[in-house]
Amino acid sequence: MTTPIRFPSSSSSKLTSSEARESLSSELKRKGFHLTALVIPLGILILPQRTSVYGLALATLLILFIELLRLLNPSFAQVFNRTFGIIMRKHEKRSFTSSTYLLTACLLSDLFYQREIAAGAILFLVLGDVSAALVGKHWRLVPIGRKSLSGSLACLLICLLTAWALPHLPFRVGFWGALLATLTELLPLPVDDNFTIPIFSGGIMQIIS
Repeated sequence: MTTPIRFPSSSSSKLTSSEARESLSSELKRKGFHLTALVIPLGILILPQRTSVYGLALATLLILFIELLRLLNPSFAQVFNRTFGIIMRKHEKRSFTSSTYLLTACLLSDLFYQREIAAGAILFLVLGDVSAALVGKHWRLVPIGRKSLSGSLACLLICLLTAWALPHLPFRVGFWGALLATLTELLPLPVDDNFTIPIFSGGIMQIIS
């Protein structure tokens, strides 16, 4: 007796398509919020270092306080998750959000790296990571674990263009920072890449310079 071949119903394919659109929409909102961090490298470049460091230190302490309050107070967590849940990943609801890692990395970069290097490393994170995520979601070519070659190439291209566009960052320095930022975004490191990308890429640029 032959087993009949079962074809997937149209409703199941629609569900998959709907889930994909919802995932992309959530990622767009998340990365749109991520782009607001562009004010940080701008502030580093135009403000006195003491002002930018104090501002970043205050912002980091404030978000750490909010994060601890969210993790320790269920009532506050409910309000926070209702407000920002659409741009949070599932694991962030039980731990620190990427914003905390990002601000901490920005503060350390401003403290220990040359100003143009700190600004470049943060731009690699903001623009490169956004490019990798959106291209990797929409055109997932050659999967590499949870990432993709298409996303990594987009990240590298944007980081190289950023390095070329920064007037006070020699391209020979920015090139290696862009390359390491791309590799850091691609590799499944145990630490959030919002921390590792600016720290690693800024570190290699600081050494080369």
